[in-house]
Amino acid sequence: MKKQHVLREKILIIIFSMLIIIPVSGLAQNGFLVTQCETEEEVIALIDTVLLYNVDSAFKQNISFTGNPNSVGYFTNGGIFNFTETTGIALTTGYSGYLDHSNTCSAANASANMGGSSDPDLNTMTGMQTFDAVIIEFDINRLSNSVFLNYVFGSEEYHDYVNSQFNDAFGFFLSGPGIDGPYTNNAINIATVPGTDTPVSVNTINCGKQTLFCTAPPGNGPNCDLLVDNTDNTQGSFNQFVLDAFTKPLNAVGEIQGGEWYHIKLAIGDVGDAVFDSGILLEKGSIVANPFDFQVLTCESEEDVINIVDTVLLSNVYADNKKNISFKGDPQAVGYFYGGDFLGLHADQGIVLSNGLVNYIPDVNQCNTGANASANNGGLITEPDLKQLSGG
Repeated sequence: MKKQHVLREKILIIIFSMLIIIPVSGLAQNGFLVTQCETEEEVIALIDTVLLYNVDSAFKQNISFTGNPNSVGYFTNGGIFNFTETTGIALTTGYSGYLDHSNTCSAANASANMGGSSDPDLNTMTGMQTFDAVIIEFDINRLSNSVFLNYVFGSEEYHDYVNSQFNDAFGFFLSGPGIDGPYTNNAINIATVPGTDTPVSVNTINCGKQTLFCTAPPGNGPNCDLLVDNTDNTQGSFNQFVLDAFTKPLNAVGEIQGGEWYHIKLAIGDVGDAVFDSGILLEKGSIVANPFDFQVLTCESEEDVINIVDTVLLSNVYADNKKNISFKGDPQAVGYFYGGDFLGLHADQGIVLSNGLVNYIPDVNQCNTGANASANNGGLITEPDLKQLSGG
């Protein structure tokens, strides 16, 4: 069957002010809303301030984008996807502004040939030519032993093109120290079906081929339990999201070496032809170490301490407005912490100082077993201001 190219008009306005994105009313009539980007600069600002929201400026660099800016948008009110955070970035092989339209399940509601190029890593991963590729890339230094992304994959290829050559796919390509894979820069793909090395695509997560429009798929496809059928017009997502099916939230997790720089490439593309769009929803701030892990990276030198004071504690202070940063004490009593959501601070990352050794801090507390954190570090014997404050 030859796919038909469907065109739609879209009028949206995006306002960027002080790196805050303000969505203006679009065509969606329900809660879920996508504000479409118009320029590469808007896409990069979204990556920096939304996807990398939880990454300090000192630990992210070289943000870039390849593709049509209209294929990227900022989504809000994404509760239908069961994310913890209901905002984030949408990447699609068509117009991102289509995503918040109602599904009709009787034809292709999201099908646009954007004239985009292919991506060599997606080609290698799928064994097919890709089209309309949308790619975001950046370097990141996590200071922890893992990198994490929460995402949802959806496609207009569901369910009528299951098990065909139109196997649209998504890749999370991770490269850097200790990684040796088959993709560019020896990268590996960590966007895989949970518990396997199988890439996430239409043919690897589906519920079988649909025989009639507006009828449920047979339910016999691989990893069907991970897929949400969006062709049932009685469910809430049908009127809010245009694609015929989408996955439950999936986690991409990669093991890295703390303190080293890694390159991340997120790519989605049409496979086999340039129409019938697919999309990825990336949860705001989910490019982090596993959010359930509280991690502390211990400083090893005075220079380490001064560096994190400058780039973390004083990250929002212009260089001309800060000077004479100094440190006294044992450097191992200072560290950079991450994953501190439970602490109730404005941010979940920052600097920790201890009168012991900070490598003890992320350990599990054990009640009734004595002191779990008790170490005599190599710090100063006394400090006059603290002595006066404590009265002894």
